[in-house]
Amino acid sequence: MEAKLHISIPCPTHPTEKVQRVHLGLGAEKELYCIECLMSLTNPQSIAPMLKPFNEFLEMAVKFYSTTKKSGGQGDKIPSEYQKLLEEQSEVLSILTVHIEKEKSQVNSRFEDITHAILQVLSQKREEHIQQLDAQLNNMRNVYSFLEKQLNKLYGQTGDQDTPSREDLIQKLNGAGDINSVIKSIKQDLNESSILKVDTGVDPEEARKKLLAELTTFLNENKNKKPTFASVDIEALKKEVEKAISQVLNQKLYINDTIDDVLSTGPQSDILKPADFATIKSFLEPEFSNAKFKLLYKASKDGMRLENYHSKIDGKAPTVTVVKCKNDKVFGVYLDKAFPTTTTEKVIDSKKTLLFSVTNKKSYTYNNPDVFEGPYESAFSTIDGIDFGQSDIFIARDFENGYHSVSPYTFQFDSIELVGDYSFQIAEIEAYELKHQK
Repeated sequence: MEAKLHISIPCPTHPTEKVQRVHLGLGAEKELYCIECLMSLTNPQSIAPMLKPFNEFLEMAVKFYSTTKKSGGQGDKIPSEYQKLLEEQSEVLSILTVHIEKEKSQVNSRFEDITHAILQVLSQKREEHIQQLDAQLNNMRNVYSFLEKQLNKLYGQTGDQDTPSREDLIQKLNGAGDINSVIKSIKQDLNESSILKVDTGVDPEEARKKLLAELTTFLNENKNKKPTFASVDIEALKKEVEKAISQVLNQKLYINDTIDDVLSTGPQSDILKPADFATIKSFLEPEFSNAKFKLLYKASKDGMRLENYHSKIDGKAPTVTVVKCKNDKVFGVYLDKAFPTTTTEKVIDSKKTLLFSVTNKKSYTYNNPDVFEGPYESAFSTIDGIDFGQSDIFIARDFENGYHSVSPYTFQFDSIELVGDYSFQIAEIEAYELKHQK
């Protein structure tokens, strides 16, 4: 009886855990999963059908290789130039391994610095809220103290207190647990003379009555208040913070000079590299983290005109349209709603439209709605061309030869940064529908 295959290798992401599952999808962003990886999935149901226990995966592979005949040449000798390429692999991989290990150290160091900085910001913000809560108690305590002093003075009950000397005040300040309260008390005493000053033309008695009335009103309105920390949806806040941090990190931190994966079977794009799809996802809502890009339209294949674009994309949502300029600048637009399929004037009204630069790994939100009234026209198309935003990006009907322009208005971006100029020429356009994995 053939022994059952077993495997025990550490997870690349969590080295103390053993790999449990293999992702069967070709071109998957992540191939191997340990228990920690599986527990951290935000939407495990969407990916579960594609995961296979490692032992079963190996058994499938063994069965395939044992029953499939090898194809190719009939024992012909490998040409010397190809053999030389193979002989170089040891040296190339050795040099690359040393370099990659150094870069991994850089990654760890940079992220430790960033983590420390983020924790400092969180700690500072937490301390600010603690201080704000303490201040509420001090404020009420100071009001009662002030009221007591005013009543004592108004009714002649000043007591036998000596006039404090400079040394007395310094000693009081040095020994104060809450120096702010002491300073406020002194300032109140200093201001008191102006409040009750006779030569101001204000009747002292009227001033006293007014002051006491104000204090009474204040206490009646505030003595039953219970300041509380804002009750917010912490999970929603965490997602918002995670998205914001992810966007910033993707804009500032990325891998340069990546080695392309010739085995990738992801979307067949002439514009985007595999890593670019992940970058675009990072600009979107967390719900798209596991979404797939389905190619709807490629200008060089389907036609370099507006009507060709609409014939493929209308009625589809959500979509991402990516444009490669002839100067190699690449930008795109995310639309959460679909263009209508039956009208000549095609309008999308949405606040969720997103403009982004693949070249600069940066997104630009639709964040200037107050400059006009009415619908948020995030995309508007007629027979003459298509606008993304309020003419922020205009693409003429003839993609190949038309005049295409940029003019920041509803999106806040720099034209030179986005396309290199105030107009651009199109080399390629691709449009994708975002499909959630089931």
